Amino acid sequence: LKSLEESEYADKTIVVIYSDHGWQLGEKQHWRKFALWENVINTVLMIKVPKGVRGLTSGSQNGTTCRRNVSLVDLFPTLTELCGLNPKHGITGNSLIPLLLDPSIEWHYPVITSLGDNHYSIIKDHWHYINYDGEEEELYNLKEDPEEWFNLATEASQENITQQ
Repeated sequence: LKSLEESEYADKTIVVIYSDHGWQLGEKQHWRKFALWENVINTVLMIKVPKGVRGLTSGSQNGTTCRRNVSLVDLFPTLTELCGLNPKHGITGNSLIPLLLDPSIEWHYPVITSLGDNHYSIIKDHWHYINYDGEEEELYNLKEDPEEWFNLATEASQENITQQ
C-alpha cells in the first residue's frame, strides 16, 4: 500500500483484500475448512477507498473496524457504486458503502452460505442457523455463544427464530 500511495494511481485505486474461507484448527473436533460454523465461514475483508472516489468522496477511514456480517457477493454492488457505474437491475448483494461511512450502523441483511448440494447457513443479526440436507438443524446465539457450542435448534423457546 505504501508504494501505491506514493504512485500516481493512489487517488484512483480502490483496494479490496479478502479471503475465501476460514479454517477449523481442531475446534469441535474438526480440522480444515469443510463446515458451516462461524470460524470457517468468517473471512477477512478490508476495503480502502481513496478520497474523491465518486461513491464515497470522503474516502474510507483508516484503522476503522466493522463487526457486521456481510457477504462477498456484496463486493460487486459496492464497487460498482464506488465507481459511479449503473449496474443492471437484479444484481445480488448489498452495497457496503453505508458501513464504510459508519461501521456502527444497524445492518440487518442476512448472510447465506452453502456447502455441497444441500447444506446451508444463514446469519442474521446475532443468530446463526445451519441446515444439513433438510434434516439436521443447528441454531446458535452468536452474542451469547460465539464459539457455537450450544445448539438451540431443538429448544421450544427458539422455535420462532428457527422458523424465520
